[in-house]
Amino acid sequence: LPIYMFSIIEANPQLDYYIDNTFNRLSYNDSVYALCSYNSTYVTGSILVGGVFTSIGGNSHLNLVRVDKTGSIDNDFIGANDGFSHNTFTSKVNAIVNDYSDLFQKEQILVGGLFNTWVFDNGGKTNDIPCLVRIDNVGALNKSFSDTSNINLSTDLSRSEVKAIATAENVIVVGGNFDNAAGENIGFGIVKLDADGNIASGWVHAPNDPNNYYGLNEAVYTVAIQSDGKIDRKS
Repeated sequence: LPIYMFSIIEANPQLDYYIDNTFNRLSYNDSVYALCSYNSTYVTGSILVGGVFTSIGGNSHLNLVRVDKTGSIDNDFIGANDGFSHNTFTSKVNAIVNDYSDLFQKEQILVGGLFNTWVFDNGGKTNDIPCLVRIDNVGALNKSFSDTSNINLSTDLSRSEVKAIATAENVIVVGGNFDNAAGENIGFGIVKLDADGNIASGWVHAPNDPNNYYGLNEAVYTVAIQSDGKIDRKS
């Protein structure tokens, strides 16, 4: 049976809600884990969709796609068969957010999940990418950011998964199941980065106590930046 991605629900003037039946509910061949509303200079009303899938509406797409406000695939974002994969595990995209960390590089997107390879439609690959990447409004990888942030170069590949991302000015907070970032052992499950992907100044991490510094011994699934700049997380 087809698995439908989602439906758009809109509010009517009486504050009731209804399913927008004009939205094109394409069938995905597996699961959707992440949705993100996206607007840019050239694109408005779009939705970024991530998860575990290789096919949408019978066409090949690999774990990440952008649809327009009608639910149709936006082929100006990334091509068919482009996307994320993993050499060892089933690859997936867990988190997609608009990147507000760099005020001079707008319209960028952060994507996190369980992956280590970007696959191109022409058969090429970019190997050894971290499980947190920055992409632009047409889906091109920001290699400089990836080389700096380096979340997944763990000796234990099972500890190489991003599950949550939050951003603010010059701040990126990442939660998940990992113990390395920016070339350092950062403890377990959470890290604060600057806009360039370096570990944020003042962020205390514990290279000699990777499992218990923050009292965490399981993955972090949600993170949020409070109005006072403090970080909330849930495991």
